[in-house]
Amino acid sequence: MISSCPILECLLLKLSFGFTSVRISSSNLKSIGLGASYYGNCINKPNLRLQELIIVNAPCLERLLFLSRYLEISVSVIAAPKLETLGCLSDKLHDSRLVFGTTTIQGFQVTKLTAVVNNIRILAVKLPRINLDMVIDLLKCFPCLEKLYIKCCISGEMNWWHRKHRQFIECFDIHLKTIVLEGYQGIRSKINFASFFLLNASKLELMTLRVKKRDGNEVFFAEQCGVLQMEKRASRTARLHFTTESCYNDVHVNHLRDLVITNPFECRCWHSKGSFGGK
Repeated sequence: MISSCPILECLLLKLSFGFTSVRISSSNLKSIGLGASYYGNCINKPNLRLQELIIVNAPCLERLLFLSRYLEISVSVIAAPKLETLGCLSDKLHDSRLVFGTTTIQGFQVTKLTAVVNNIRILAVKLPRINLDMVIDLLKCFPCLEKLYIKCCISGEMNWWHRKHRQFIECFDIHLKTIVLEGYQGIRSKINFASFFLLNASKLELMTLRVKKRDGNEVFFAEQCGVLQMEKRASRTARLHFTTESCYNDVHVNHLRDLVITNPFECRCWHSKGSFGGK
């Protein structure tokens, strides 16, 4: 079907069953969306549901989107030189595997890094706990990353980094320009996480922190600017933006036509609350 549609640009695979593997070679395909991979009555019948997607050759592919938190699929990218947008990688995808050549990501954890993937520019991840180590591993895997979207539920580890990641800071050039962190609270683990990027990402232009409505006041915002050491930020033009708007979508794709959106992780429903820093 795909080979018979030479002008096909968007492909949405959702509730696919009756076949276990799909191999794609398409000269014009730009977006692939992967939804839930089975109907309820196929859960215990793996021979009926889609388990494997192999992108053999897709020279125009720009976006690979995981639209469900509960995917159980192995995705292998052999040739997609223009692929720039990836996500949302989630802890619920622990049974899913993403392979770029010989580099492997299980869920959102880099389990095998033998070669970096330079073409990825936009990445979204959903973490159960805010974990700086895992995010740094993703940065090593995608060294040219420019936009990072993170959703987290609970605080997790303390994320101390001054000594632990000293070599990474000295040797690695962080290209991030935009960071969006949902679930920010003024607690030590998240302060350490956010300050790592403010103090070390020299190309950073905007960090957006989504906070709970109870913290949506100027006093809290000003206090956090001090705690996060905005005056010592690596990028003098970097701005710190706070918002209290809640967004429940990991990927803003509700219809096949939404697959053409350049950045499907950017939420346009957030309201502006407070911004600090910049020129």
